[in-house]
Amino acid sequence: MTKEQLLQAIPIGEKNAIHMIPLAERLGVDTTTLKKCIRQARKEGAEIISGLSGYWQPETDHERETWVRSMRKQALTRLTTSKPIRHYLRDNIEGQAKLSDYSKDTPRGAERSYTNEQEKK
Repeated sequence: MTKEQLLQAIPIGEKNAIHMIPLAERLGVDTTTLKKCIRQARKEGAEIISGLSGYWQPETDHERETWVRSMRKQALTRLTTSKPIRHYLRDNIEGQAKLSDYSKDTPRGAERSYTNEQEKK
């Protein structure tokens, strides 16, 4: 399937949105392939919006703005949700030097030798 075929199958305007399974059937592909094609088309600059209504190409700037706000909110939510695990990993990865391991008197460049000494153990 080409990007042009994909874009021809995706309607313009949210009121005309099409859900994933009917879109995949229309294009003769499975949903996994469809998702990959949509992702690639977006990387190449295609304006494909998705939401509860399905997939569509934006008809108005309001549709674009609403989708961008939604994507930003999802990204921030994922970052917030992953924060405790990211902090655990940051603080508990074995062999990782911590700032508290260094004194204020540690000369510049000594950090590298400290890390190398830890690796030798």
